[in-house]
Amino acid sequence: TGKYVPAKKETEDDVYKIGQSTDQKIGSALIINMNEFVGIKKKRKGSRKDIQSLKSTFEFLNFDVKVREDLKKNDMIKVIMDFCEELDQTKVDVSALCIMSHGDKDHFQSTDNKSVSIENDILERFTNNNCQSMIGKPKLFVFQCCRGNRKDEGTKMIEMVTDGMQRVSAGLGDALVAYATAPGYVAARSPTEGSPYIQTLCKVLNEFGDEKEIHEIFNKISREIKEVEVKINKKIFKFVPMVEYRGFERNLYFHPRKLGKRNKKEIEKKQTSL
Repeated sequence: TGKYVPAKKETEDDVYKIGQSTDQKIGSALIINMNEFVGIKKKRKGSRKDIQSLKSTFEFLNFDVKVREDLKKNDMIKVIMDFCEELDQTKVDVSALCIMSHGDKDHFQSTDNKSVSIENDILERFTNNNCQSMIGKPKLFVFQCCRGNRKDEGTKMIEMVTDGMQRVSAGLGDALVAYATAPGYVAARSPTEGSPYIQTLCKVLNEFGDEKEIHEIFNKISREIKEVEVKINKKIFKFVPMVEYRGFERNLYFHPRKLGKRNKKEIEKKQTSL
C-alpha cells in the first residue's frame, strides 16, 4: 500500500504532535447514541452496530473510549461537560465526539425529544475559551443525524430508514466537524447493517489509519460514500457527506496499535460480523 506523500516537505509546525508510543492512549473519545425516544415506539434500529464499530475503531487508534446512550438533554450536556473536564485532567493529544440521533438542520434530538443545537449546546463546549487544555490540539466531531427532509435521488443496495500564554481565538479551533449528510438532506441507516456513513468511516480508518493523513482519510470516506446507493421506501437515493475544517491548520496522523496479521484479521472479522 502506498504511503501519504505531502505536496511539500513537512516541518514540525505542519503536523499535530501526537504521542508516538503505541502502548499509551493518545486520545479520548465519547460516543453518544440516541436509540429510544419518549413517546415513540420505533427505535433507531441498527445504531447499536454503529456503536460497536466506532468503539472498536477508536480503540484501534489508541483512544480511551466511553459510550453513553439514551440521554435526556440536560444529562447529555452534563456528560459532555464532564468529558471536557476529563480532557483538562488527562492532557491527551486528540479528542473525538460522535453523536448519533434523529435530527433536522443544525439540531438533533435527545431521548426526551428536546432539540439540541450542534453549535450552541455541543461545539461551544470545546471552544478555546471553554476547553483550554485542548488549545492547539485536534478535536474530531462526527454527527450521524438527518439535517433536513430532502432526499438525493440518484450498487450495493440495503433497505434503509432515515436517520499557552500566547493569545488565541476564543472560538472553536483545530476542529474537524464531520456530518453524515449535507444541510437539508436526510441521513440513512439500515436496521440490520447500521448507517453507511459510520460503517464506511470505520472501515477507512481501520484500513488507512496507520498510513494516511486525516484530510486524505476523510476525502476517501467521501469518495466511497458517493458510490453507495440506498433504498428508502422502495426508491433509490444517494447522499453526500460533509466535512468542516475550523482552524484545522496542521496534518494529523494517528498511531494505531501495532497488530500482527492474525490480530488485524480477527478485528476486521469481528467488525464485519457486528
